[in-house]
Amino acid sequence: MQDVQDLVNNVKETNQTIVDELIPNVLSIGEIHKVLQNLLREKVSIRDLAVILETLGDVAPKNKNTDILTEYIRNALAAQICEGYKDDNNIISVITVDPNLENLLEGSMEETESGIRLTLSPTDAGRIVEATGVQNETLKKQGDLPIILCSPTIRGQIKRLIEGNYPDIIVLSYNEIVPGIEIRSLGMISITK
Repeated sequence: MQDVQDLVNNVKETNQTIVDELIPNVLSIGEIHKVLQNLLREKVSIRDLAVILETLGDVAPKNKNTDILTEYIRNALAAQICEGYKDDNNIISVITVDPNLENLLEGSMEETESGIRLTLSPTDAGRIVEATGVQNETLKKQGDLPIILCSPTIRGQIKRLIEGNYPDIIVLSYNEIVPGIEIRSLGMISITK
């Protein structure tokens, strides 16, 4: 937490208003720490801390859920995120998620004090992980980076669901794709027969 405080102090030197409006009246250093951990866990750079803090300042007064705050920050850093995954032709090759599966996941989301969680049956959760594994293997055989593209509502939950089995799979939301980036779908995760 001291490292986060030091980073915030560095931003404060050039953007004092952003920091003063955010800390401690809207969010604590601990809450900012959780959001930064969420970003770093998925290999999203936090170098542009001023944009991160500004986004938190805009969103946190309405919602302090760190999972939701993380998604808003990812949207604000969309250009940076795309830059890391596009090829030389500005194409990102992805696996999409069956709309029926997206609906199932959205319907099974529950907001708790500790964040958002899925209330899927163990059978459905297992089938989703298995279907993801099939697509992952296909992409690896083709030499493609495994990236799932889905709605922003379920992005974080899909990542949490599969990361125990497939920690290297990147999960992006539609909101993170910036203009000028073309999407190429290489497969679809589905649990319907």
